[in-house]
Amino acid sequence: MSDVPVIQGRTKKQRYESLVAALYQDVYRYAFWLCKSQHMAEDLVQETFLRAWRSLDSLLNDKAAKAWLFTICRRENARQYERYRPELVDIDGQSIPESSDNEPESKMDRELLH
Repeated sequence: MSDVPVIQGRTKKQRYESLVAALYQDVYRYAFWLCKSQHMAEDLVQETFLRAWRSLDSLLNDKAAKAWLFTICRRENARQYERYRPELVDIDGQSIPESSDNEPESKMDRELLH
């Protein structure tokens, strides 16, 4: 007998491929809605389906697959922002001389500093 697990008459690979075929577009639309970027959504969907493959055995009911994939997608999106560290700029050494100049350029400099 083969080493490939059979679930509900299908191998893991067949089950996974049917999930991807049925739900890829829905997961992509959800990912795009989350991040508002085509490239980020594509990466997010790829990571979502990779995680789904790794833990496919934990999905007991295929009817719950869409919600399960959306949860994976949402959590992966949150993980991306956990890793994001914005570059901080030290403003202590920055100063703009006070002036009563109401020129747009001076106003913009003050606004940028604040």
